[in-house]
Amino acid sequence: MALETGSRGRASARVTPDKTAEAWGSGDVPVYGTPSLVALLETAAVNAVAGKLGPGETFLPRPSWWESKVESSPSPWWPTTTGPRSARAPTTG
Repeated sequence: MALETGSRGRASARVTPDKTAEAWGSGDVPVYGTPSLVALLETAAVNAVAGKLGPGETFLPRPSWWESKVESSPSPWWPTTTGPRSARAPTTG
């Protein structure tokens, strides 16, 4: 089954102590950890194609959506110790 370019998926997560860089061991400050952000972005990408795949088909997000096609609120580069996060990842051609 062909996917349409421009499909959008959403995912949300609350920043909790277990999702911080400190908890992941990827930093020494209690801010939203990169591994948590990547998981949130992958969930948004998978949600973009939910219900659009045929039997036996699957989807693996590719790195290009990380580079320039992902919108995150607040910015993934601004440290957030607590509170909600959301991300959208459109499909591209």
